Amino acid sequence: MEPVFYLDSSAIVKRYCEEKGSKFVDTFYEYERNRDTRFYSSRHTLAEVDSSIQRRFHQNLLNREEASATIKAFLQESLSSINFIDIDNILLYRAIALMGKYKLRSGDSIQLSAAMEVYFIHGNNLHFISSDHHLNETARCEGINVIDPAGNGAVRYLLSI
Repeated sequence: MEPVFYLDSSAIVKRYCEEKGSKFVDTFYEYERNRDTRFYSSRHTLAEVDSSIQRRFHQNLLNREEASATIKAFLQESLSSINFIDIDNILLYRAIALMGKYKLRSGDSIQLSAAMEVYFIHGNNLHFISSDHHLNETARCEGINVIDPAGNGAVRYLLSI
């Protein structure tokens, strides 16, 4: 079976804002697009990535035009290439339980809960892509394969699956 990828907002933002791991994310997008791979993320990701870009604007790292163009590019690409998981009551209740079990922040628990929905369908074919160390460790505890775009060996791992 083909691999399936869940993209956390910490990975997606690297596609639009240069930071450690951006080269991996760009390579990943192009490589997997050629393979017609399925990408998933939580609908909450739309707000998280927008917030990250807006924060860069307020920190004077992007001007208004750059921020606006970056958000537009993110929305255009993401809405056409990512299957967004809706936040329903079951996902939310699981997220609340995960917050208590792993001391996760609310956004991270929503991301992990959504990834678990994909995992329930695709099992070990799922690969969770995130640069959040605590979230990555938590996903591993739940049996989910993890790729850290800023980590050593990320490209090698991607090419091996």
